[in-house]
This record gives sequence, structure tokens and C-alpha cells, in this order.
Amino acid sequence: MSDILKKAFFTGLGVAALSKDKLEEISKDFTEKGNMTEQEGRKFVEELSGYADRARGELEKQADVYVEKALKRTDLVRKSELYELRATVEELQTKLSDMQKQLDADGKGEGKE
Repeated sequence: MSDILKKAFFTGLGVAALSKDKLEEISKDFTEKGNMTEQEGRKFVEELSGYADRARGELEKQADVYVEKALKRTDLVRKSELYELRATVEELQTKLSDMQKQLDADGKGEGKE
């Protein structure tokens, strides 16, 4: 299959969205119509599958970058930051409670004398 046809096919179909089953179906159609041999069809599916996997991976990376930028602009906190803050507040509450107990114990001891 010519490189030009492959490039046109990649572009026209949006390969990142295609499943391997769909790619095999397209290859079978080409093979049945005599546009390629069965061996060329298998190679075609392998190439398209690899390209689709790479395209999906790149798309995910780009989406992550855009989401990260959007989060920074909106000043939203991450779950992990919220959990960290919650743990810090709980720790401070425990320390404050311990300090209050200590003060109460010291105060009661002094008032009885």
C-alpha cells in the first residue's frame, strides 16, 4: 500500500478513535476488494494499531496538560491537597485539645491549694 494512501487513511479516519476490531474490519474490506493482499492487510492493521495507540497516548498527555492549566487558572484544590489540609487541621485540633486539658489540669490544681 502506498505511503500516500496510508497517510490519507490515517488523517481521514481519525485513527486514535478506532478500535482494533474496526481496523481489522477495514483491512478485511480492502483485502476482499483486492486493494491489498492478506499479508499486507495484517501489516496494515498492525501499523494502524500502533499508530492509534501512540495517538491515544499523545492525546491523553495533551489533555492532562490542558486540565492542569485549567486547574491552576481556577484555583481549584486537588483531593490530595484537601486530604493533607484535613490531616493538618486534625493534628492541630488534637494538640489544642491536649493543651486545653493540660491547662485545665494545671488550673484545677492551683485553685484547690
